[in-house]
Amino acid sequence: LCLDGVLLSAAQRVVLPGVLSGMPKLETLILRRVGLTSVAAFVLPSLVYLDLSENEVCGTDNVLRVVRSCTALHSADFTGNPFLDEDPSVLDRITAACPSLA
Repeated sequence: LCLDGVLLSAAQRVVLPGVLSGMPKLETLILRRVGLTSVAAFVLPSLVYLDLSENEVCGTDNVLRVVRSCTALHSADFTGNPFLDEDPSVLDRITAACPSLA
C-alpha cells in the first residue's frame, strides 16, 4: 500500500489503523508525507518494508511498539519525523527492538 503526499484528514488518520488491521498479510507500507502524528495502533506482523518518512510522528515509545509488532520487518524509513529528535538513542533502540533492521 502506497500513499505518497496524500494529506490525510484527521478522520482518515483515526480510521487508518483499523483499515490496516484488515490487511494482516500486508508486506509493504509507504505512508510518506501524509500528515501522520501517531502510529500507536499499527499492528502489522507481515510487514517487510515500512516508510513513514516526512510525517509528524511523535513519541518514541509508540514507534518502538510498532516496530516490535512488525516481526518480519527488514527495512524502515522514519526520516523527517519529530520523534527522531526527541531521543538521541532512538535509532539504536529501534534496531534493538527489531534486530532484522540492523
